[in-house]
Amino acid sequence: RLADLVGKVADGFHATIFAYGQTGSGKTHTMEGFSYKHMSSGPANSSSAPSSEGRKPRVRIEATPQKQFGIVPRAVKELFDRVSRMRDKSVGAEAEGFED
Repeated sequence: RLADLVGKVADGFHATIFAYGQTGSGKTHTMEGFSYKHMSSGPANSSSAPSSEGRKPRVRIEATPQKQFGIVPRAVKELFDRVSRMRDKSVGAEAEGFED
């Protein structure tokens, strides 16, 4: 379904994915999916989302399995993949025009 929404965006339509829910219910994790390294005191390998306490946590993209990525990184990847495929098609169509 995410690929369908990204496809509509690539076609020029607007799309919104909205996450809402109780505090601590996993909205940030659902949207991002990244593991975090917290820079304040506490466990360095925590995977919870950023907090307002202490220094800002750092995203550990390399430590996050791709299958764990949330909606935002998956949508961005899908969009870039679609743009690349569209570009490849247009270059192929231009090349066909030179064959005559």
